Amino acid sequence: MDKIVNLPENMSIPETEIQFVAEKKPKSLLFSVLIALFFIGVAYGAVLVGGASPETSDSLQRITEQFLLQKAGDTFLSALLSSLLSGGVFALLLFLCGFSAVGQPFSFFLVAFRGIGLGTAMGHFYLNLGMKGILMSLALIVPAGIVSSYAILLAGRESIKLSNRFFRVMTSDDFSMPAGILKTYTVKFFILMLLILLSAVVNGLCTRIFAPMF
Repeated sequence: MDKIVNLPENMSIPETEIQFVAEKKPKSLLFSVLIALFFIGVAYGAVLVGGASPETSDSLQRITEQFLLQKAGDTFLSALLSSLLSGGVFALLLFLCGFSAVGQPFSFFLVAFRGIGLGTAMGHFYLNLGMKGILMSLALIVPAGIVSSYAILLAGRESIKLSNRFFRVMTSDDFSMPAGILKTYTVKFFILMLLILLSAVVNGLCTRIFAPMF
């Protein structure tokens, strides 16, 4: 006969651990939604380029040629600063959105817009240069894009989480902000800016190594 064993009261699961398990799934769900939104943006950007009018296609071809000329003449420092500025603007906007109780839609939009930008860039390289465009994307866009996009996704998640807390403070009399949350938020974004800097370094290296090949 199976024995029924009752756990002593002092062996019960702490309330904090129960809260952690309960909150883990929503956080994971939010990040999954942001990833899906980002890739929808990438796909939309690529489709947008594919359906462009002949006039727009000609403009994109000229932009591609100018991009190649610029990349070929870029120094490591100029490529690094250009990438750092681009990723840094997204991170800063997401950081500011977190301080608004209604900043969530803007954070979602910024993540999607980042995806659209990458999709558009890779799409018009392929449309105008074919296989060479794919190789260009893999060499000049994808390496730094992976790092910076991951940082943007994390920034979007943190921004939305803080926005949600401000919204709850405004709409609930019983909810208060945890102590030190703004300091933690700022430290997280500082770390994310280091990731943006890393992506800028990768962009600078890829530019100097691969751009002359095209």
